Amino acid sequence: MIVGKQAGAQVARETALKLQETILIPVSSYEFEEFLHGPSMALDAGMGGIYLMPPVTDPDYIRMAELVRFHRDICPMVYTIGGGEDLAANEDCSIGMDDAWYARVFAWILPSQIVGALLPDQKGIAGKGLELFWRLDAVLNIKYEGRA
Repeated sequence: MIVGKQAGAQVARETALKLQETILIPVSSYEFEEFLHGPSMALDAGMGGIYLMPPVTDPDYIRMAELVRFHRDICPMVYTIGGGEDLAANEDCSIGMDDAWYARVFAWILPSQIVGALLPDQKGIAGKGLELFWRLDAVLNIKYEGRA
């Protein structure tokens, strides 16, 4: 699952889509407060997460950092994108934090683009998503040009 706030919530949606279509596993995205009101109850040792961290000046930064720590206590597959001095483990990608809020999204999407490009080869599933897409397209005409 991918969690973000404000612009991070928009990136979370795109990140979930990118990871689903390239590594072929279900991925959900949530706005931070939405995540706290239900989906957070699904956290367990097998539920990995990516948190798109707001700036340290954001009133919810500390709450999100605490959520990351809580999640890491029960699952080793928890990563952050953004920054914060207290989030500087190998699982944390400090990127885009010096950018203006409207430009930060372009930096934040890069890690998922890289994972989506490299992980399928490592998992032995390179090309499987495209193969599935074309099979589905043959049935549903997803790329049908004649739509009005």
